[in-house]
Amino acid sequence: MKRAFIMKLTSVLCLCMIGLFGCSEQDVQHVLLFTELDHISQEEVIEAWTNDRSLQTPVVDLNVEIIPPVYERLIMEIAAHNGDLLIIDTALLTPTILDPEGLVPLDEIVNQEQLTESFTAYHKVENTNHIYGIQLLTEDLIPSIKEPKEWVALIPIYVNDVNQSKQLLVSWLE
Repeated sequence: MKRAFIMKLTSVLCLCMIGLFGCSEQDVQHVLLFTELDHISQEEVIEAWTNDRSLQTPVVDLNVEIIPPVYERLIMEIAAHNGDLLIIDTALLTPTILDPEGLVPLDEIVNQEQLTESFTAYHKVENTNHIYGIQLLTEDLIPSIKEPKEWVALIPIYVNDVNQSKQLLVSWLE
């Protein structure tokens, strides 16, 4: 009888602990950056983005991972549903990557300065063109990077919180 009571008490305590740890977790916004940067520039990007308080909130923590710009790796990350926001070198952008069925339309957050025809695609189901990518320039985002690069930001449809990814993009575009 005493053993049964101890087992029940242990089970209840374990469930309470699991519940408490689950409630205190922050959401993590995973940014995958597919580009070629030297080690110092990589550290500058990660430090700038993860320490920027305008990008962080009490509920969201930013996690940046820099990956070499290899097409096969990009496809693998997309297939594995990794990344809430994908930022890729424009050289990696192909019709396969800019597939309307796998990306979130970004029409409402793009202003005329960022509008580029090469980041639009025709959505067959909706029978209309949408903007699926936004051009980002390194000199605008990270002025300390010596070699200017052109990136395109994409939001895949599998992300948990589309609005959170859009808000992050909007904050970079301001």
